[in-house]
Amino acid sequence: MVVPQHPAELVVSPIPRLKTGRLLLREPRVADFDAFAVDGADELAGRFVGGAITDRVTAWRRFVSAAGGWVLQGAGWWGVEELSSGVVIGWVGVFRREVPTLEIGWRIYRPHWGNGYAPEAAAAALTHTKDRLAGERIIAQIAKGNTASIRVAEKIGMQCEGEIDFQGELDWLYVR
Repeated sequence: MVVPQHPAELVVSPIPRLKTGRLLLREPRVADFDAFAVDGADELAGRFVGGAITDRVTAWRRFVSAAGGWVLQGAGWWGVEELSSGVVIGWVGVFRREVPTLEIGWRIYRPHWGNGYAPEAAAAALTHTKDRLAGERIIAQIAKGNTASIRVAEKIGMQCEGEIDFQGELDWLYVR
C-alpha cells in the first residue's frame, strides 16, 4: 500500500465531485480552512446566517461538521472551486439538520459575489441530489431580508411556500 505524504491527500469519503462550466464542487480539504475562517469572520457575509464567527475554534468546528455530514448522512457541503484558478470561492450543500428534510444552502465568499457562482453551484447540487434521491423534497430557509439568496432560490426553480420559524426567527421557506 502506498501511503500519501500528507494526510490531506487521502480522500476516503463518499463525497461526489460535480463539475459545471466554471466550477468544481468537491470534498472539503484542510487547505480550505483559512479562507473559510476569514469569510466566517466577515460581518457582512454573515449577517443572514447567524453573524460573524470571530474565533477560529468555532470556525473549525463548523468547517469539520460540514464535511462530517457526508459520513453520517450521505449528504453535506461541497467546497466550490473555481476551475480557472483552482481557488475555493465558497460552499454549497445539500444536508440534513436533526429533522429528516433535506435542505440546500450556499455561501460564496464576498470577493466573488455578483458572478453568478451561487446559482451555478446550487443548481448542480440540486440536480445531483434530485437525480440520486428522486421524489425527496428539498427546502431552503432564507432570511427575509436576504434578497440575493431569494434570487438564487428562484433561479434554481424553488418556490416560496410561506414562512417558517427557524430558531425563533421567521424566515422564508423555499421548496423544490
